[in-house]
Amino acid sequence: MKNLRSKWLVLSALLLLSSAVFAEEAKTIFYNFEGRVTLMRYGKGTPANFDLPFQTGDIFKIDTDSFLDITMHYLAAVKFEALSECRVVNASESEMHLDLKKGMAKANVKGLPTGTRFFLETPLGIAKVRELTPSQLAVWISKDKDGKMVCSFASKKGTLDIQAKTSSSTMVIYESQIIEIHEDGFVSAPRQVNEEEEKITDKISSVYIAPKPD
Repeated sequence: MKNLRSKWLVLSALLLLSSAVFAEEAKTIFYNFEGRVTLMRYGKGTPANFDLPFQTGDIFKIDTDSFLDITMHYLAAVKFEALSECRVVNASESEMHLDLKKGMAKANVKGLPTGTRFFLETPLGIAKVRELTPSQLAVWISKDKDGKMVCSFASKKGTLDIQAKTSSSTMVIYESQIIEIHEDGFVSAPRQVNEEEEKITDKISSVYIAPKPD
């Protein structure tokens, strides 16, 4: 009888934990998409659905002529353009962390509460959004004329902390500025976005942050 009660307590605890995990996932969802988008979890692919929850460790793959909008904890929204791929490093509310493997991501972030962090990472560097200040940023991965990777970080709104993975120092970019990190280790000085780059950042404000339910 004692063993049966112990098993029941363990099962109850697992059910409570499962409910808590689902509740956390439900705040991190596929809000909108078009075309072919796949969520990879534990090596298995699931076609995108509206309001499909995602969690830490998941990978998004966006096909040609497709896009994906996600929302995170009613604090941030990110649009992934065609041919992008991204891994969810952390889906928690206290530390939202996305790792863009290829393509382009545009993030619209509310003023984060104290103790809450948002990171958008690439193979060469990482952008951190500062607390309390609304931010809009675009990050994309391209190739230079020699076929080497270049990761670009641009701010449409707010101040961003940028760190190259080859450096321990942090650089700062302000509104309408951009930094480029090159595969060979070269990091450009912050500069104003040019006309083509402005076309990319100009649409970030339309990335919709889902409102928190009443």
